[in-house]
Amino acid sequence: MISDCYTLQESAIRIYKSSKKTVRKRMAYSNADSTSTIEEQLRQSHIDGPSSRLQVKVKKAREVKLNEEWGTYPMNSTPRGLAVVFNYDNIPNYNERKGSQIDVENLQELCKQLGFKVEIYEDLNKQETLDTIDLVTKNPVMQRGDMLMLFMMSHGDENYIICSDGLELKTEQILRNFTCIELKGKPKFIAFQACRGHEEDVGVTRKAQTDARPVKPTTTQTKDPMWRDMIIAFSTVPGFVAYRDPVYGSWFIKSLVKVFMNSACDKDLLLLLRDVSDVMDKISHKHRYKQSFTWENRSFKRALYFNPGLPNVNNHLERGSYKLQKNRDWFYCCLFTV
Repeated sequence: MISDCYTLQESAIRIYKSSKKTVRKRMAYSNADSTSTIEEQLRQSHIDGPSSRLQVKVKKAREVKLNEEWGTYPMNSTPRGLAVVFNYDNIPNYNERKGSQIDVENLQELCKQLGFKVEIYEDLNKQETLDTIDLVTKNPVMQRGDMLMLFMMSHGDENYIICSDGLELKTEQILRNFTCIELKGKPKFIAFQACRGHEEDVGVTRKAQTDARPVKPTTTQTKDPMWRDMIIAFSTVPGFVAYRDPVYGSWFIKSLVKVFMNSACDKDLLLLLRDVSDVMDKISHKHRYKQSFTWENRSFKRALYFNPGLPNVNNHLERGSYKLQKNRDWFYCCLFTV
């Protein structure tokens, strides 16, 4: 993958200058009339993709849900836990990650409405990142809260991300910090928005901004065997790039925010991730390049419901009564407060 990647608009300008015939061919793919600008047609060419800014509004849960078969992680605390976003925009010898601030804003608003305390860290170097991660595990909010959410967004490759000083930080080194005793038994959702290689999905016919870095030899990471209660999501599959729209943000983060804000009210985390995959399957440019995200379960053995908008659930259980009703394979707990 070449390092000089263009935005959609820059690509259109280059095409227009090089060949009017090429421009006419590109315009023919759009349903827009002949007076539309190249930029408008390119934006219209996405299918349920990053073609508009999200208005983040989380739907509130109407009832507490439990899974009797698997068990349910507690999500009762106020705040629910800690959500931490690390974003790396400006890295020496790398393209600026245009559109990443949109991802930051969307994640901040999503997590806030889900009931989390949100912390944002921008352009830290490698040592600052590690020091901050160490502080996260000891944060008083995390000691009282029920869950940790962590988002790492940068350039990268299959086994690492790039910090603001240009140094590589292994994903496994990041994850190992969250196997500590302070977070024992607490669910952890960790997401990486970064390239994991340099291949593009079948059908790519033009340059697009990615979060890739120049090819460099990598070594295989040996995983620590002691992992508990952790879901790790990657914006793309190993070996492939992750796409980011300069105006609307990355495909993965936008899809995740869209699904969580609409469905966290009644679906557990694993079902939400399945829905994120379904949304991303529908994202496609007119030239048909695609992106598939992946996630990994490390002893995450119970269902997790975010219960957005509900007050302290323990108080409801102490003051109310409930009955279980079977809905397909899931058991929902309906509360009737007195």
